[in-house]
Amino acid sequence: MPVTLPNGSTYKLCLLDTNALSEIVKYPTVEGRGYIERYPPTDYVPCFTVYNLVELRRNTEVFQKFIKFFSIYPSFITKPFQIVLDEEINSEGRASVNNILSYAFTSFGSNATHFQSFIEDLFSIPEMEALEKEWRTRDQDIIETWLSNKANFSPTNSVPNARDADRFVNEATVSTLCQLHPTVVQRGIETNTIPQSLRFPSMQIMLYSQYFRVFDPTWKANDQEVTDVCITACAPYVDAIVTEKFQAEIYKKVQRKVDGLSEATFAKLRDIRYST
Repeated sequence: MPVTLPNGSTYKLCLLDTNALSEIVKYPTVEGRGYIERYPPTDYVPCFTVYNLVELRRNTEVFQKFIKFFSIYPSFITKPFQIVLDEEINSEGRASVNNILSYAFTSFGSNATHFQSFIEDLFSIPEMEALEKEWRTRDQDIIETWLSNKANFSPTNSVPNARDADRFVNEATVSTLCQLHPTVVQRGIETNTIPQSLRFPSMQIMLYSQYFRVFDPTWKANDQEVTDVCITACAPYVDAIVTEKFQAEIYKKVQRKVDGLSEATFAKLRDIRYST
């Protein structure tokens, strides 16, 4: 959703997944130019997640190209999924977009912050340092949770479908909250109400993204997919998303089911590829 910066200018938000960021910075005259023309910095602010940064920092060459390309544009880092969920719980529904944006950088003005130094400082924070160090281990733990959710669900069809997807998300909402926020489930028990996925759009879109992966007959567990799914938590709070084909199709399937996603636009890499 659009945000207004301290200078009074209002911008739309564009969320990019790691593959899109990587291709944009590796091919600045093709995907890079195409991205800037489709999402000009006069109208859009690019958004990254901490998960993007963890992935990019594993490849020094690509990370330096990322720094070079994006250091000249205002941009945001979004908060990790757990914090976005906290905001939704506190709001008892959709959170304020300003509360899911963690940091802003800009190379302009008297309070300019050097992009690379900012990221280095960010990852010197103990919590971020631990996240980066342990991310691959966490990937494996999360995939095990996905497989557990799959084993505990009885689909009505052998291929992913809308009805099973809705049922899976509703059932997995409770089990996920039991892990992350058991007090929410406890309050539900005390008031005889079941926590509904609609109240937590960040978790809702992540669970839909999980469902369409694990029940795809051709799916094979891939660590990168955990990052891709974590990134989706911010999707209900942005105006545009650049992602790979598989995730773009998931967004389209559930666009009208997730609060905040109905007005977003989705682009695949081929959609931002500049051609003469």
